[in-house]
Amino acid sequence: YDIRIWDFLIDQSKTFSTTIIITTHYVEEARRADFVGFMRYGKIIEEDRPDNLMTKFNQNVILEIILF
Repeated sequence: YDIRIWDFLIDQSKTFSTTIIITTHYVEEARRADFVGFMRYGKIIEEDRPDNLMTKFNQNVILEIILF
């Protein structure tokens, strides 16, 4: 993925103290987010900070969390 896009989005969210909502099928992008939520069949199944979720599910790859 293009890291410049993430750098821009992070800068914008800090500069303007705003929330940016991103949806992606490339789940590893979520590693750079402050907070993530995973949905299945229209319902949130997990939400937390990426590092907390990886610890909770004992995973090093975010994709593995949603496969649980």
